[in-house]
Amino acid sequence: MFAEKGCNMCGEEKERNRKRRVGNDYAELETECERKKRMGMDGKLAYNFHWDSEVSMELTHKLALIYQHFFQKYYYIFSLLTIHPLVLYLLLWESTTLSKEIRRGYIANQLSHILNEAIFCMLIRVYPLMPYPALHCGGILCGRDIHPQILLTILAIGVILPNPPFEYLLLVMHQKLVLNTTSKVRLSKRSQNGMMLTLLFVLLINIAGFGIFGRRTAKADDILRRLELAWLASKGGEVFLFGEVGDPESFAYECYILGAAIVIIFPPVIFFSIHAVYVISRTKNGFTDHTTRLQVRLTSVLLLQLGSVFKCYALPLGMMITMIMFGTMNMPDWLLGVGRPMLTIEFILNPMPQSLIFLLKNHTYRRIIWSKIRRLFRWITPCIDRTTLSIHTPNAAFSQLPSSSITRPSGVS
Repeated sequence: MFAEKGCNMCGEEKERNRKRRVGNDYAELETECERKKRMGMDGKLAYNFHWDSEVSMELTHKLALIYQHFFQKYYYIFSLLTIHPLVLYLLLWESTTLSKEIRRGYIANQLSHILNEAIFCMLIRVYPLMPYPALHCGGILCGRDIHPQILLTILAIGVILPNPPFEYLLLVMHQKLVLNTTSKVRLSKRSQNGMMLTLLFVLLINIAGFGIFGRRTAKADDILRRLELAWLASKGGEVFLFGEVGDPESFAYECYILGAAIVIIFPPVIFFSIHAVYVISRTKNGFTDHTTRLQVRLTSVLLLQLGSVFKCYALPLGMMITMIMFGTMNMPDWLLGVGRPMLTIEFILNPMPQSLIFLLKNHTYRRIIWSKIRRLFRWITPCIDRTTLSIHTPNAAFSQLPSSSITRPSGVS
């Protein structure tokens, strides 16, 4: 009797609910009765989407919302206290002996990371809806009558932007290591510029491809009414839905373009990384113990940063694009349910590990930071002994590599 009465109230409750935007259509918020109806007898949705509906999406978006709130309201504090401005400070004022090419490359790398985080944590917060070729957009630009293809172009900028500075750094670092060796992979300036221009051209095509081929499927209305996706109506924002499971329609062309870009870019990245490590390991026996330690540190930074890029960027991006293209690939539902939030969190955290590796694996930068902290503490508490920590070389980890031009003489611009 009570259950019957409760379900009879669904009509009134439905009328009271306001409408929210989902893509280019409006869907009414579901009532408690409707929620029970769309769920199966065991309370599960296809592809384990009930996990995202109740837990996963809320958790990942809560983290992003905290970041968004902090970034919007306390921007100046944010810019002073986060790790990226700290790295920029060290590069701009504490790395005067660092080679200008590497210095500029690292600065561009940090700026791209800051913009990447702004796009993915504030402007366009995406959540993959695998195995559907779809993304939920919950950022401040979503649901504001901005054309979805414009939003996808902004999204593509966030995805693509960190690549050129990292590849540039890798190329320059490798070429400076082999400059005074007999290696056959020394490239002329013209060849290096040609490689970078090719890279930029391929990446720009991908940005354009997201905007051109990221079209909403004509079947979006029907697909979004399915039980496993109906809960998205209550989340706000909008959904970029390209097609059925395993059929991304026009977005498949962008997947092909991205696959071609990976085939072009990935082999040189792997080759230069492995060869740089090989050159360092082959030449370390002819150096002093101190220099050997510096080279081991440089090798560790190179390997750890490459590993971080693979784990937090290439792997989640590759998995998302592959599943957009091919659907479930016979994966069990529980793996899809776990994979959606895990890949999202990994991808959002991509910029931070690279910056931390840059700082924590460089002994000189750690000494500089500790020295600044001590000076600040002594300034705040003048009664404490004012013994200073001397630092002889502001960038020893890069300035004492023999037989290379990674560093430049002091005073040279």
